[in-house]
Amino acid sequence: MDRKTLLLRMNQQRQRQTSELIPSAAKEAVIISDVSAWQAHQQVRQYQQKWRTEQTTLMLAECRQRLLQSIIGPFGLGTIVSAWDKVGGNVDTIHNVRFGVYATEEEQVCFESRGKYNSDPYHKHDNYKKTNAENSKKQDAGEAVDAYTGQALSRNTDAEQDHLISAASIHNDPAVWLAEANGADLANHKTNLHQTHHSINESKLQKSAEEYIAWLNKNRADRDSKIARLEEKAKNEPLSKKEQNALEKYKQQNAVDQEKLRELDEVARKQYENSLRWGYYGSAKFGAYLLKTSAVEAGKMGLQQAIGLVLTDFVDGLLLEVHDSWHNGFCDGVDQEHVWEALKIRAGRVAKSCLDNWRNVLTAFRDGAISGIISNLMTTLINTFFTTARNLVRMIREGVFSLFRACKTVLMRPEGTSRAEALDAGLKIAVSGAFVIGGVLLEEYLSKTLGALFTVLPDGLITILVAVLTGCVTGLGTVLTVYMLDRLDLFGAQRQQEDNAVLMMLRDGREQADARLRALLETDTGPI
Repeated sequence: MDRKTLLLRMNQQRQRQTSELIPSAAKEAVIISDVSAWQAHQQVRQYQQKWRTEQTTLMLAECRQRLLQSIIGPFGLGTIVSAWDKVGGNVDTIHNVRFGVYATEEEQVCFESRGKYNSDPYHKHDNYKKTNAENSKKQDAGEAVDAYTGQALSRNTDAEQDHLISAASIHNDPAVWLAEANGADLANHKTNLHQTHHSINESKLQKSAEEYIAWLNKNRADRDSKIARLEEKAKNEPLSKKEQNALEKYKQQNAVDQEKLRELDEVARKQYENSLRWGYYGSAKFGAYLLKTSAVEAGKMGLQQAIGLVLTDFVDGLLLEVHDSWHNGFCDGVDQEHVWEALKIRAGRVAKSCLDNWRNVLTAFRDGAISGIISNLMTTLINTFFTTARNLVRMIREGVFSLFRACKTVLMRPEGTSRAEALDAGLKIAVSGAFVIGGVLLEEYLSKTLGALFTVLPDGLITILVAVLTGCVTGLGTVLTVYMLDRLDLFGAQRQQEDNAVLMMLRDGREQADARLRALLETDTGPI
C-alpha cells in the first residue's frame, strides 16, 4: 500500500470517529483529531482555559483604560466642564426664581427693578370695577353673601371687595415678572375677587389665606375675651359707637369659615399658577432659553467625550511606548541608532493610534451631544419642582450619558450581537454610570477634606490630586464590579462567548489539521 492510500484511509477513519464524538448538530461544523472522548474533553478544557486567560489579560488592559478614562474624562475634563454648572440648572424656572435662584442675570435684574407696589392699576382695573358693581347690586337687592363667612350682607353692611391672593403679593412675585404676565389681570380674575365684611378685609390685608387663618387662630383667645367683656358691659350700659364697631369686628373675624376660605384659595391659586405656567413655559422666550442652553450643553458634553477619548488614546499609546522603551530600549526597540529618529517613529505610532480611532471620536461626540441635550431637558424639568445643586446637575449629565449608551447598546445592538450580549453590555455601562455618579459625591467629599487637611498646598494641586484619587477609585470599582458581573453571568452572555470561542478554536484546529493532511497527500514519496 502506498503512502497516499494509507493517509486517505487514516483520514476516513478519523472522520468516522469524529462523528461518534460530536453531536449531530455540530458534525458539519467541527472535525477534531483521531482522539478518545476523554482526550477531546481535555482539549476542550484547554481551550476554555486559554479563553479565560485571554479574558483576564483583556480585563487588565481594560483596567488601565478605565483608570485613564475616569481620570481624564468625568473627573478631569468633567471637572472643567462642571465649572459652568449652576445651582438650579441653565434655564430659569418659576420654582427657582421664587427662591431667588436665577440662571440668567437679565431676569434677576428685571425683577429687582420692578419698582414699588402701586395699588391703582389693580383697583382701577375694568374687571375689578365690573365685579364690584355687580356685588353692590346684589347687596342692594339683599342677595349678597359674605364669601368668607357665608353670612348675608345687608344693604347697610360695610362690605368690601377683597383680592384673595393680594395684589401686593402678585406684584412682588418673581414668577410674574419671569412670565412677563400682567399682574393686574391675574389679580382681578373672577376666582380671586370676593366680597366680604370690611373688618375681615382690613384685618387680612396682604396676608395669604393660610397666613390669615394662622393669625385668626393665634388671636382667637384674645378676641373671645374681648367679646365676653364687651357683651358683659352691654348688659349694664350702652356701648359707644367705637365699642360697637370693635365688637362687630371681633365677631366677624370669629365667623370666618376657615375651610371655605381654604377652598376658595385653592381655586384662585390653581387659576393663578396655571396662568403663570402656561404663560411662561408655553412662551417663545422659554423655548429660546431651552434651545440655546441645550445647544451649549450638547457642545460641552460632546467635546468632553471626544477630547476625553483622544486624550485617553494618546496617554495609553504613550504608556505603551514607555513600557516598550523600558524593556527593549528607546532606540533598540525600533531598530534605530539615533534618538531623534526613534522619537519620530514612536511619536508617529502614538499619533497613528489616535488618528485611526477618528470614527469612534465622532461617535463619542455625537453620543455626548445627544446626552447633553437630554440632560439639559431633564435638569430643567426637575427644576420646575425643586432646585438642583451644582453637583446634582453634573450627576444628571453623567448619568444620562451612561443611560443613553446603555439603552443604545440594548435597543440598537450591533450586527452579530445577541440579545444576551447586548443586555450584558448595557448593564455594565449602567453600572459604570452609577460609579461615576458616586464618584462625583466622593470628589466633593475629598475636595473639602483634603482642602482642610493640606491648607499649605495650592488649590490647583488639590484639584489634580482629587481628580486622580477619584478616578482611580471609580475606575477600579467599575472594573471589579464588571468582573463580578462576568462571573455571575446573569444573562448567559459569558457562557455564550466562551462556547463560541472554543468552537472557533476547534474549527481552527481542524483547518490546520486538514491543511497538514493535504500537504502530506500532495507529497508523492512513493510506496512505504
